[in-house]
Amino acid sequence: MYQSFWTLTGNPSLLKHPALLSIAAASSCTPEQAVFKFAQHEGITPLSGTTKSAHMRQDLAVHELWIPEFVDESNSHRNAIRKFLWG
Repeated sequence: MYQSFWTLTGNPSLLKHPALLSIAAASSCTPEQAVFKFAQHEGITPLSGTTKSAHMRQDLAVHELWIPEFVDESNSHRNAIRKFLWG
């Protein structure tokens, strides 16, 4: 298992990626939550370093999110994010 601490701050351009923004809007979640859920689907455990209670609640709510685009191996938005991150 890989635990990622800089999941959000280390990827500022990912938070602005059109595919991620589209998925977040369709799932009624923040781009940050979509990144955390994507990481989980990829087998990465994102570690939250926030000191703000509102952000911690959002981070914890990711567990309950269902984002079908991340489950579908052929989804173009999911694959665009993977290509952006890993080439």
